[in-house]
Amino acid sequence: MKLIKVLFFLGLFFLKTIYAANVQPILPAPLTENQFIEKMVKEYHFDQKELTLLLGQAEVLPEVIERCNKPFEEKPWDFYRNFFITPDRVQGGVVFWHEHADTLEKVSKAYGIPPEIIVAITGIETKYGQQTSKFPALSTLKTLAFHYPKRAAFFQNELENFLLLTRENHLSPNSLMGSYAGALGIPQFMPSTYRKYAISFDKAHSVNLLTDKDDAIASIAYYLQQSGWQPNQPVATPALIDQPMPTDLLVAGAKPIYNQTFLIQHGVHSKVPLINPPPACLIALHNTHGEEYWLSYPNFYAIMTYNPRTTYAMAIYQLSEQIRQAYEGSIQTSTGTPTTR
Repeated sequence: MKLIKVLFFLGLFFLKTIYAANVQPILPAPLTENQFIEKMVKEYHFDQKELTLLLGQAEVLPEVIERCNKPFEEKPWDFYRNFFITPDRVQGGVVFWHEHADTLEKVSKAYGIPPEIIVAITGIETKYGQQTSKFPALSTLKTLAFHYPKRAAFFQNELENFLLLTRENHLSPNSLMGSYAGALGIPQFMPSTYRKYAISFDKAHSVNLLTDKDDAIASIAYYLQQSGWQPNQPVATPALIDQPMPTDLLVAGAKPIYNQTFLIQHGVHSKVPLINPPPACLIALHNTHGEEYWLSYPNFYAIMTYNPRTTYAMAIYQLSEQIRQAYEGSIQTSTGTPTTR
């Protein structure tokens, strides 16, 4: 039983994947494996015999289907928070920030993303690049593309992009490891996201998200910028509700659609005073013994394009705040000068 729990929690480090949850393209109907091969040959000029052999060698992995059917983000928020927001992960973020301070400063200025948000994402995705993925990416994507009907179209698109990605970057499809959903590298980008948003930090080499932390930092920042991040705007604030809970205000998907005046008229206030706040929505985080209500803003929604769960986005935000405070404290301790932001 203990071994099962250990294996389960090791896998959790790799469950955070970019699904582009809020705006997904309309995908064609799923294909059979043979039809998929024919498509890759016709549209992208793959060698039919080689691709047939390659996919034939890939295994079907029942474990990845089991994990996709039981996402960790469905755990109560307090359980999820306590698993990911720990002193060890906060301190790891401070160390990562110090080690990559120059890169984080340049990237933050270029794309408008706070360093602590970038650091927190790397911390939850792969524990700052320390936790390497355990699942053969090709076998994972084959399993989900042809043996997971409810998301077959999505994963066939990811398998297609994976094969193109490996060809474009001269990588061996059989050698790459990923998450149980096929996400790759330090930032855990899905193959389609890798091809679209991965960038080289110094532009002096081809992009490498598998081992290059500077490229991972730059790519996370670029992705969030392209996903609608608004510089110098809040992510989320605790909500104060001064009348019976307006359940009809709870917004599925956390899309910010209400202005401050509307929310106040319905008895919903931010516990943190904000001047001219952006549109918001009311979200409920389900704890073991009750609900926790927050107002989330466009930047929270941008994080949710990385992973479509409010628990994930809130964990990123709260971890980022603790990392920032600890980092600023470490700077003050070393210099004797208070930091300001």
